[in-house]
Amino acid sequence: MTRPTAAPTLLDYADVARDVLDTPPRLGVVRLVTIDGPSGAGKTSLARRLCRSLRRVPVVHLDHLYEGWTGLDSVGDRLDAWVMTPVRHGLPGQHLVYDWHRGAYAEWREVPLAPALIVEGVGAGQRRFRDLAVLRIWVEADEDLRRERTLEREGPNMAIALSEWWPREERHFADQDTRALADLVVDGTGHAGVDRDRSLVVLEDRR
Repeated sequence: MTRPTAAPTLLDYADVARDVLDTPPRLGVVRLVTIDGPSGAGKTSLARRLCRSLRRVPVVHLDHLYEGWTGLDSVGDRLDAWVMTPVRHGLPGQHLVYDWHRGAYAEWREVPLAPALIVEGVGAGQRRFRDLAVLRIWVEADEDLRRERTLEREGPNMAIALSEWWPREERHFADQDTRALADLVVDGTGHAGVDRDRSLVVLEDRR
């Protein structure tokens, strides 16, 4: 049932984690949680906090899977082949980690089986994985703040690459209806007086 919120509400990570673990798994024996949204919105921070509440389950960061700045279009195929398919069949996943400095994939990283699995990054919530996830989260924030965060993280030398990446992710979201298919729409801006390590600021709850 859709429960749109008239105003932002707080939802404790502990409650989200409990709901995830109380839901029957859809990815083999694993409960998949996807966290998507534009660059700089706060996906990685949310994933880290939710991971802690889920007692340190595996987290796959799609930044490790993209084959460089043009890797968004193919990341779904890599995620499916390296992680989703083996986990769906009761086997651990594994994926190559892209070395952004060398411009090539480096070592393999294992994704062990666990009660839950978090996949975060642009492309995590694409339509092909919708029915496998027990919870789909979309994180958003003001565009100026997002771009400021991203440039601070990647460095000013990446400004040209980012100027090409941002339109690419916007096209991806439009094609995949990522926000519309999310169960929770979360504000990644940060609010005064809110303990961000404890609670999410939920804009829409569609569960």
